[in-house]
Amino acid sequence: SFVITRTARKTTLRLEYCTDVVSASTADAMIGAWSRALATLLKGKLSGKQQSQLNDETSNDSSEGAVADPAYLAEVLTLFKHYLGEFVNEKDDFFLSGGHSLLAIRILNELGKLYDKHLPSYLIFEGRTANNIAVSLKEIIEPGAGHRVSGVARLTQNPEGQNIWFIHPAGGALWCYKDLAERVLAGNLSSYGIECVPEASTGQFVSNLNTMAERYCLDILDRDQSQYYTIVGYSFGGNVAYEICRLLSQKYDKRCRLVLLDSHICAVKPFSRDDFALSYATKFTEGKPHLLDKTKLYLSDGSVNFSYIKSIGVGTGHITADTPLPDIESGLRMWLANNEAVHSHDPVGVFKGECLFIRATRNPSDSTSGWEKHLTDMKRVEIDAGHFDIYKPPATQMVAEHIVAFVNREFSA
Repeated sequence: SFVITRTARKTTLRLEYCTDVVSASTADAMIGAWSRALATLLKGKLSGKQQSQLNDETSNDSSEGAVADPAYLAEVLTLFKHYLGEFVNEKDDFFLSGGHSLLAIRILNELGKLYDKHLPSYLIFEGRTANNIAVSLKEIIEPGAGHRVSGVARLTQNPEGQNIWFIHPAGGALWCYKDLAERVLAGNLSSYGIECVPEASTGQFVSNLNTMAERYCLDILDRDQSQYYTIVGYSFGGNVAYEICRLLSQKYDKRCRLVLLDSHICAVKPFSRDDFALSYATKFTEGKPHLLDKTKLYLSDGSVNFSYIKSIGVGTGHITADTPLPDIESGLRMWLANNEAVHSHDPVGVFKGECLFIRATRNPSDSTSGWEKHLTDMKRVEIDAGHFDIYKPPATQMVAEHIVAFVNREFSA
């Protein structure tokens, strides 16, 4: 089914399909074709003045107005035209021209492979146009540019709405929140996200949860000068969100709310990096662990068989066939750091603010267990979903409704 969501600011087209009937690549092509046709139709009906206003409204990146280096712009625009169509120019909005998360991942993969760099998703989330993306890309790539790679990305924006902040899960990326962010926008809530990026000085991912929370807390305060904050975390991200809320309220004297999305509490316990490698590979099975042959996970020299992991991911639609192996290797390093943080951290103290805990009923483990002693004002709701699909349609509609109702009510005394 094609699902069309219309707000005062934008119209979103989404395709829902059964993976046992339609392949991910076919669905990708279908949604791309429909979106491009819709964008072409809209361009034909908009006057020059209206089109200018549309472009102004849909870009909020700091590089807006800067002129891109022709070499970088050529690379970005070539990919835009390849995936979105020849009609796209350097000022067209990626998402309004038919772009979506799968295409964004492909473009970042190809640019990352070309320049041998891990590229954060904010390049597309915030840049939106080929020109803006090329400006930010040059700042990241060229030595001596002095550009600090931040994990902060603006996901959606409503000038009159409150901001909520999504904190990445153990996988490190923000794509899992995109549908949810679009749905809460309908409730007049803007959103930011923080994804996992390596330290600029070392190139390593942070493996200490408290250090991570401190860093993200400063990112939030630097970007968002709100009266109060709502921090949302799914799975591992919930533990980071909890520590961020404690810091905001106790260290920085800010008012904030916490939303935990089926998040199991951290605990210090013995761990094996081999177990983390196995769980990372299992993630590529999209909830079908029987597809994974553990005997093929390692090569004869003891190194991880990334080609095998890629073949599993492509087969299930978790990744696309053009995903470069270095990206999968980088993903494992991120996964190892985040899981080490999970297994070496015990939550301390309490968060005395309001907390909404959204539990997935098809998760066989009660994810609320252990949180009671750390949360003095926790409201619990349940959603008919599993742990690995609570952030996907159709569950996201109910999740978004609960979050909107929670955020839009008055703060308790």
